[in-house]
Amino acid sequence: MQEELIKLGRMLKAIREEKRLSIKEVESSTSIRGSYIEALEDGKEEVGLGSIYHFGFMRQYASFLEMDMADLEKKYPQLFQNSPGKHEFAYGIGTLEKRSHAASSGSSMQLLAWVGVTAVMLFMAWQLAKYLQVI
Repeated sequence: MQEELIKLGRMLKAIREEKRLSIKEVESSTSIRGSYIEALEDGKEEVGLGSIYHFGFMRQYASFLEMDMADLEKKYPQLFQNSPGKHEFAYGIGTLEKRSHAASSGSSMQLLAWVGVTAVMLFMAWQLAKYLQVI
């Protein structure tokens, strides 16, 4: 599998260079970090990403370079197969955190304050309109 990864990485790099695109341009267009793009082109699997991210970035990068995904999947079946195994996420993306009640009570107090200020402002505007005999 490592040999296939290296071959595909070289192909990605060759197509990128053929299109005269810099790593920075690809990074801006795909939102994939430049270090990850370089790792994909070098055929490195271990760049601090879970395998699902590596797989997704590879597909996204190949699609950006307008490569035929059906052809790539036939040529490199081990790289593009959907693995039924468990994917481990190192941190951050995809995690859900339950908010504590203490954190949400501050935002409800802010909301209550804004509602109060708005009500006072509307009342004052109504009183002013009444005083000026607009109503």
